[in-house]
Amino acid sequence: FCNQYDKISVLDTYGENLEKLIKLSPTVIHNNADEIKKHLKVKLDSEKDYQNILNDFYKSGINLSFITNGKNSFYTSKADFNYKVENPIVEEINPTGSGDAFLAGIIYGLEKSLIFNDFVKLGSALGALNASTLEVCKVKLEDAQNLTSKVTIQEIGKKIKIIDDSPTI
Repeated sequence: FCNQYDKISVLDTYGENLEKLIKLSPTVIHNNADEIKKHLKVKLDSEKDYQNILNDFYKSGINLSFITNGKNSFYTSKADFNYKVENPIVEEINPTGSGDAFLAGIIYGLEKSLIFNDFVKLGSALGALNASTLEVCKVKLEDAQNLTSKVTIQEIGKKIKIIDDSPTI
């Protein structure tokens, strides 16, 4: 329905219906690695395994995919371009809700028309900051924005070709 009316849809769920819901081609999907392994019955032992599942998501019509893995690095894709993201290092106190905080940053970035790298860094920072407190999802946007400089994004697989088309006159 969302695709028919050119609206963004976000899938963040797990369970037996995950595979069926992926076939509906949401705009965005977020899962943690354990959910993907368990419910899609795939292995995620290597960077190539992550690239394969991200590419499968894209072939299913999903434009933005995020597979987080707690405080460890995570993998994401925009169309058929894949990235490995290193989270900022924080002292973990309570990770409950960090996936939700992460996704809130992604949704915020889409709503505010931020560029991909910026909203991925914001999501990562929000998830990390959430894990550094006892309270769940009570992170300040300003604190997360200050932490985004500690997030690194690396292209993996297919590379984007940048063309400089600026005037030379």
